[in-house]
Amino acid sequence: MNALTEKNEYGLRDLHQVLLEALVDIDKVCRDHGIRYTLYCGTLLGAVRHDGFIPWDDDADLAMPLSDFRRFFEIAQKELEDKYVVQTFRNNRSYPHLWMKVFRKGTTYMWRDLAGVDIDHGVAVDIYPFVGISKRYKLQYYGLMAAHALQFVDVWRATDFYSPKRYVTRLGRAISLIPRPARHMIHRSLIKHFMIDPDLCERACTLDGAPFIPKYDWKDWTELTDHRFEGYDLPIPVNYDKLLRIMYGDYMKLPPEEARMGHVDHFGDLIVDTGKDYREYQKELSLESRQKGRSKK
Repeated sequence: MNALTEKNEYGLRDLHQVLLEALVDIDKVCRDHGIRYTLYCGTLLGAVRHDGFIPWDDDADLAMPLSDFRRFFEIAQKELEDKYVVQTFRNNRSYPHLWMKVFRKGTTYMWRDLAGVDIDHGVAVDIYPFVGISKRYKLQYYGLMAAHALQFVDVWRATDFYSPKRYVTRLGRAISLIPRPARHMIHRSLIKHFMIDPDLCERACTLDGAPFIPKYDWKDWTELTDHRFEGYDLPIPVNYDKLLRIMYGDYMKLPPEEARMGHVDHFGDLIVDTGKDYREYQKELSLESRQKGRSKK
């Protein structure tokens, strides 16, 4: 698939094929090692409503209980290394998120604004950890948001793409004044204290881009069943109806055609290529930037 800058039906089919292969490879690792996981967010919705990807979606989401999330990270780095890069803040200090990505080698899924950030920029499956909600929820919430902010310094330095609000930019500059070793020490301490095993709690949430709020009964995610997804059996929660209604409301009703959009449509300036390594695009963007610089002189 060539670089995607607009809706491209063939390109999306090509992207779905790469994501599907990654889902199947991840599923095998999980089944081989008894690691619990489920399809999540739009991928769960796609499984129930379309028996596969939402036709206009351009990513894939999974979720795991915290203990399984950590086990998967340790195991998958070795078992998937021929085809994938498994990345979290634990093995890349520039990685900004509290969740994990499994990147397919030799591909590109990169915002131009973030091209200079030292992380992988390939096509990826997002894997979110389920975290238990503590009795000190508000403290836990602010602790985890602080941990996320501490990881975002490299992104804030590169761009204000994610948060154009001025106070966020000022916050990023203030945090960047903290020496990097101290930032990571504080980050590790916050993670240790506030990322709680959901098996110890009645309520849970995932650490993702959405607000961390006590929206799920943890028991609703603990009983899983296989469901057909693009011809493969992949796990979803037995209580998927209740959970999808929490996430999407009347989830079986298709959105209006103008709202059927993926990340490309929402954010733009995203380079997606299933046949070319992102580092080649970084070289091209670097050359383009140098040429623009010379033209201004």
